[in-house]
Amino acid sequence: MEQVLLVCDSEKATEFCRDVLKKQGYPDVFVCKNGPEAKRRLLEFDYDFTLINAPLRMESSEGVAIDIAEKNVSQVILLVNGEHFDEVHAHTRDYGVITVTKPIHARDMAMAIDFSHIAQSRIKMLMQENKKLQKKMNELKFINHAKILLVQYEELTEEEAHKKIERQAMDERKSRVLVSKEIIDKYE
Repeated sequence: MEQVLLVCDSEKATEFCRDVLKKQGYPDVFVCKNGPEAKRRLLEFDYDFTLINAPLRMESSEGVAIDIAEKNVSQVILLVNGEHFDEVHAHTRDYGVITVTKPIHARDMAMAIDFSHIAQSRIKMLMQENKKLQKKMNELKFINHAKILLVQYEELTEEEAHKKIERQAMDERKSRVLVSKEIIDKYE
């Protein structure tokens, strides 16, 4: 279940947003009345997206939106008054903030929420791919380090060292990384 952080200091707007979110399938909505409270909450928990209703009394809504977008994985939707939309959108779009003009109809807000969900899904896919690549890079570091040690201490060519690691991994039914760690431990 996706979690939503709503930053809004108006009771009427809070109820409207909660109703739309609930109809969109987001029953778990945590409400903060201001930016500092929202930032503290984001330190404790990763929300799938953050919905900010501008203006906020304590600080700049667009500043809060940019700060959240820069420092968190949470997708950000910023609701702004129509007369400020162009200026705010121009300032926040490069940070990945979805800016929506007010007054807003429930249907339009539902579309913005859907766009946010799509963007967040894409971010999650990219983060998973990034983790896989990081893991692969770390594995290759161990294997390359072990190959260097085999070249240095056993006077093998790089190709021979590579084949030795692969053969040993197959013979012992271990991963190449585990065999490489054993080689590193042996020579260091």
